[in-house]
Amino acid sequence: MEKTLDPGTTPQPVRLLLVEDDQAYSRILSVRFSRMTEPAFLMHEARTLKEAFRFLQKNPVDLILLDLTLPDSRGFDTYRLFSLEHPEIPVVILSGFDDEALALECVRHGAQDYQVKGRFDFQVLARFVRFAMERHRQQLRFKALSITDDLTGLYNRRGFFELGSHQIKIAERSEREMLLFYFDLDGFKAINDRFGHAEGDAALMRMAALLKDTFRSSDILARLGGDEFAVLALEASEPHVQLLTQRLADKLQSSNEKAQKPYPLAFSSGRTCFYPKQSSLLENLLADADRMLYEHKKHRTVSPA
Repeated sequence: MEKTLDPGTTPQPVRLLLVEDDQAYSRILSVRFSRMTEPAFLMHEARTLKEAFRFLQKNPVDLILLDLTLPDSRGFDTYRLFSLEHPEIPVVILSGFDDEALALECVRHGAQDYQVKGRFDFQVLARFVRFAMERHRQQLRFKALSITDDLTGLYNRRGFFELGSHQIKIAERSEREMLLFYFDLDGFKAINDRFGHAEGDAALMRMAALLKDTFRSSDILARLGGDEFAVLALEASEPHVQLLTQRLADKLQSSNEKAQKPYPLAFSSGRTCFYPKQSSLLENLLADADRMLYEHKKHRTVSPA
């Protein structure tokens, strides 16, 4: 259900980050945006791409106004590097170059608009910003439909590989480890055969709920298909394995006690660790976890009832 604003509630200002090294030009835009109402704008500034990335680590924004010529990056690479790091934030390019080929390349790769400095009316720019934000919201809404599993609300296989591969690139650059867990439900076919597909769906949803309850909202949780699930736990490493597996086991026990089903929910699991200095594709990590899961499963004999 959509939230409606209280009549007395003041709408939050649109948060902009201007990435621009020309201080005089930044000052002009900052003053003009500060005078805008309905909506109001709150502008932050960064002089380099590195400074912008540092700011975004701690501060959410609604849209980026990005100059392509910065002290630490130039041309299309500026947009490419930004979009790799923050694909979730809409970007409007503000460039000093009237270069149609460059503009098309940026827009083709996801930029919401490309404006040449000095060639636009400020009121028009403010309207472009509002339209760009709404377009981006619609794009995210449609994309979410294509990468989300209808039954569980987790990511589907496509979403897992798309988002997981992106996180691996970030982990390589930041030299951070991650854990990948692979699960499948034990006796799932027997649950379907004996109790019906509606009960099978309920078991899948219970498993999804356990994963959501165990892992962080920032982790990537997915139903890969059938009764197979995967979790990419960001910024987690081998010392976290015992904590996470014990937490999941405790929540599984509690779920089985509360559910009062004619069968216990159970699963087999495998895991592997991503090490940034031993770069690996997500497909290879998943295969390693799958082999460990298979070994685990060989030692389990589970009946659904």
